[in-house]
Amino acid sequence: MISNKGFDEAYITMKTDTATVGYPVTVSANGTVKNAAASKPFVGVLYNSRSDIGAVQVKGYAKLKYTGDTAPALGLCSLLANGTGGVSAGTGGLTVRVLSVNTADSTVEFLM
Repeated sequence: MISNKGFDEAYITMKTDTATVGYPVTVSANGTVKNAAASKPFVGVLYNSRSDIGAVQVKGYAKLKYTGDTAPALGLCSLLANGTGGVSAGTGGLTVRVLSVNTADSTVEFLM
């Protein structure tokens, strides 16, 4: 089995404002993140949270659900938050390296 989990991962600690673990997040105020809205760029994925402090993954391997008419493309691709904890392909998003797309379960594996 191929695994990229753990590759070059980096996390930062930030305050959380209505942020959900496992969701793409965006900066909402100084040092604070919240769930990224649909069709908006995201800065990372909230990895864990306790009280109002969370670890945001900003680099490394991630696997999220995707939505949209078109699956993300393999290789370099721009991803936007979809507003429901996943991503969608689109312009102006976070440029990532897409390693795998599973159309059966609508997941995308990528490196930030």
